[in-house]
Amino acid sequence: MSGASGLRFEVAGSSLRWFKHHAMACTWGLAIAHPQREYARQVAYTVYDEIDRLERELSRFVPEGDVARINALPAGGRTRIGPDAFECLKIAQRMHAVTRGAFDVTIGSLLRTGAESTVSGGGERPPWGMHKLEIDDAAKTVGVAAAGVVIDLGGIGKGYAIDRGVELLRDWNIDSALLHSGQSTAYVLGRPPGADAWRLEVRDPIHHDRAFTTVRLCDAAISGSGALLHGPHILDPRTGSPVRGAIGAWSIAPTAAEADALSTAFMVLAPEDVGDCCCAAPGVSALLIREAPCAPVVYTFSRGFELERPEDDLEARG
Repeated sequence: MSGASGLRFEVAGSSLRWFKHHAMACTWGLAIAHPQREYARQVAYTVYDEIDRLERELSRFVPEGDVARINALPAGGRTRIGPDAFECLKIAQRMHAVTRGAFDVTIGSLLRTGAESTVSGGGERPPWGMHKLEIDDAAKTVGVAAAGVVIDLGGIGKGYAIDRGVELLRDWNIDSALLHSGQSTAYVLGRPPGADAWRLEVRDPIHHDRAFTTVRLCDAAISGSGALLHGPHILDPRTGSPVRGAIGAWSIAPTAAEADALSTAFMVLAPEDVGDCCCAAPGVSALLIREAPCAPVVYTFSRGFELERPEDDLEARG
């Protein structure tokens, strides 16, 4: 199976059951290794029901959802939210700190207008920034310190939903499965039938019909972001401008929410800063492709990405 986002899954086995579902504006896929098809089907229904519920909680386009209520707050306003939206925001807050501001869910104010805004030294302060969110752990409330703050969880919500789905898989005693959202973010649980690891191919972001490298994972998440297929749609929260020079970025992390957020941030960060993130965060690896004067350059950090077949026209660095 292949997708526009850059991941392709090559798995097989007589006891591997595939189930598809549409949610969060993409097609999800769930592979469950279990000898009983009906049992696997019931598990899949349960997982996808949970993902549908999370979409209602986390989408900024659902008027009665938690995120929509936060986005409707006036300056100084505060609202109590459910545990999922609260936990997702806490993870986003941590990823903001890990990436030194390169990941920021308050960038929704720019996504809503489609405008490009550059932060200048003497200009008006932009209507985004995690410092404008007031998260109260004890009361489970979220407030905004200024007007115009708009949260968008598109860069972490699918990963968070995958993690919740994996929790359900474990509750149902499933110890071998793969769950992905639009083939951009995936979590692999255990090992596939007859193999020692799940084999996932990273699609070449320049030549979309072939794989760039292969990743072997167990009990870990992977996520990819790219710019060529959809254009410069990723914004740098630190400036408000589209990212330039980044072709693709992939991250491996212990959870899908982390991998989802980090692949977006890695499109924004300079390679040396990505390397710092990988050193500081346990279990995190990165693969980057950047534009260069002569040919695109590949950067790898940590051992998660092993380049089995670097392209002749790409220079690998690590």
